[in-house]
Amino acid sequence: MNRAERRKLQKKDITAKDLKMIEEASAKDVINYATDAMIASFAICLHDKWGWGKVRLKRLLDQVNETFDCIDKNYVTIEDLKKVILEETGIQIK
Repeated sequence: MNRAERRKLQKKDITAKDLKMIEEASAKDVINYATDAMIASFAICLHDKWGWGKVRLKRLLDQVNETFDCIDKNYVTIEDLKKVILEETGIQIK
């Protein structure tokens, strides 16, 4: 799939079929879908817009997985991470 095809898919509206699928899915399935969508969105933007290749993306995804693991094991909360981002960059994640 080339960039033009991906951009066309990105502009696709959510259909009634999509909503029904989401409603029928378990909460875990919805969370997994949203997480996968977010990670894939970041990866494709970094690749398309800033030229990140396999090595950089792999390093980033490994670090993201490590951070998710820390959240899952209750070493850190999402609120903790958002606070650090705000304090160190001035960007508020909502």
